[in-house]
Amino acid sequence: MKKLFLFFIFLSSFFIFAQELTIVYTGNTFASLYPYGEHLTSQGGITRRATILKELKKKEKNIIVIEAGGFSAGSFFDEFSLNEDLDKKRTVFYLKALRKLDYDVVGLAETDFALGEEFLKKIIRKSSLDFVSTNLRLRGTHPFLIKKVDKIKVGILCLVYTSSFDWEETEKILKKYLHLLERKKVNFVILLSNLRDDLNAQIAKQFSKKINLIISTGFGISQIPFKKTDEVIIVKPTYQGKSIRMIKFKFDEKGGIIDSKFKEIKLSHEVVEDKEIKKIIPICFSDEDCHLLLKKPAKCKNKATLKAFCEEEKSFKVEVITDKKCPFCTPQITEKFLKKFYSKWNFSYRDYKEKEAKELIKKYKIKTLPAFIFSSDIEKEEFFPRISTLFEKRKDKYLLKEKISGINIFLERKFIKAKIDLFFHLTDKNLLSLLKMIKKLSQEKGYSLHLHFILKDKEEEFIQEEVERLIAIKFLYPDRFFSYLSKRLENINSSWWIDLIEEEGMSLDKIKKFIESKKVKDYLEEEKKLRTELKINRGIAILVNNCALFQLINPSYSDLEKLLRYVKELERGKDG
Repeated sequence: MKKLFLFFIFLSSFFIFAQELTIVYTGNTFASLYPYGEHLTSQGGITRRATILKELKKKEKNIIVIEAGGFSAGSFFDEFSLNEDLDKKRTVFYLKALRKLDYDVVGLAETDFALGEEFLKKIIRKSSLDFVSTNLRLRGTHPFLIKKVDKIKVGILCLVYTSSFDWEETEKILKKYLHLLERKKVNFVILLSNLRDDLNAQIAKQFSKKINLIISTGFGISQIPFKKTDEVIIVKPTYQGKSIRMIKFKFDEKGGIIDSKFKEIKLSHEVVEDKEIKKIIPICFSDEDCHLLLKKPAKCKNKATLKAFCEEEKSFKVEVITDKKCPFCTPQITEKFLKKFYSKWNFSYRDYKEKEAKELIKKYKIKTLPAFIFSSDIEKEEFFPRISTLFEKRKDKYLLKEKISGINIFLERKFIKAKIDLFFHLTDKNLLSLLKMIKKLSQEKGYSLHLHFILKDKEEEFIQEEVERLIAIKFLYPDRFFSYLSKRLENINSSWWIDLIEEEGMSLDKIKKFIESKKVKDYLEEEKKLRTELKINRGIAILVNNCALFQLINPSYSDLEKLLRYVKELERGKDG
């Protein structure tokens, strides 16, 4: 009988430890509720996560599900942060979803204080989830947790990093609670660590006999999801909960770990969304959420509530008057800019020579092209207050201001045949090669070339001085101006301009005296007025025949020839 009893004790001991334990963990999720990305490449989402967790709980007998910390919205790392109110609501909904999914433990991280300590205390107090924080005590949190999974006692601790973090003090606290877990005969210890990678490695070496697993939510250089340091396994969850990571441990009859297997399950578009969780979170918090959901522009209505829904945006008509034959006009740039504020513009193009376009030009006193004309109904649109400063009201319409629409054609400026005005800043890229090309072109085609210097409001001193010298040289030594300018542009930052002036046979004293005269100041004022009139605030811009203005980005010689041919064909006068 005694032998039988001893055999029974031995057999019981074997069954206690000859078993498995699965740890499933997420962290640094920042309350990410929805799948992120285009449909076929989208990842994450709490509804997809729910589907996988439910499957795992059916499959795995001994399982613990952990949110390791970094669950709150609103921090620097939360790319979906909108404003404090919406971020708080998103965090609350996220924790409700974790509760519905029966998460066993929730750790804390520094980012969970992003919306304020009082808010964090409030949501912890109201939640029925088990929060753990060992070194930073908050009301409603536990310094440690023990979860009994079958006959395995799992102890869980959490170290939170703060701006006042002190390792020596934290080390004492950690030793205290590891000793306590040992006294309580805990078989397996998990540390949720919000500390740096180097500190996690240090902890693993120092407490290799007392800690089995470290789940790190600390931000470090290493992004390795799984590694072993002195028998302690250190893992990291995926950012925004884009996948689920898990480790399955196997124990021998003495309770020792004999095997561990790491696995990652991607939450791709192939994972079906869980209907139960879908019912307890809002459809959307922003228009961007709706865009991703419907794969088309849409508005989020009743945002951040269970009554939220996505409404497809209606299109808004915009009439654009331009020269359809213009090979260098770029109204598409303005289109792209406007789509940052509203995506459903319906751009309708009219050629400025058409009868209807001429009537609009006359009625709304349009002086430049392209012109973007909007119905006054735009005032009723939700987005209008954000962009109202971009428009000016003319009778019953709104027109984009010229500095926003851009200017390619002046309809009322005096036509001056065979004239090129080039506007540039001395530091503009590829300026020297462009100057040489335009000079050659203007000489071959019989155009007069006029150069204009652009100065910033707060210009660097050496550029200001160089421009003043160039103006003096232009007046005093017009035949040597281009030569001097070309040589200076080879190295505009050098201070060898005195040698160059002497090399060009010019008088330094004469140039200095001219700079001190009123002529330079008057010239700069006139240039500034001209740039303001033409709405030019940066280079490189070319004005041809005083009526067609274009921004130049690395044009070829043939591009410039094409531009001159186009301007030559422009009809001017009343019909222009």
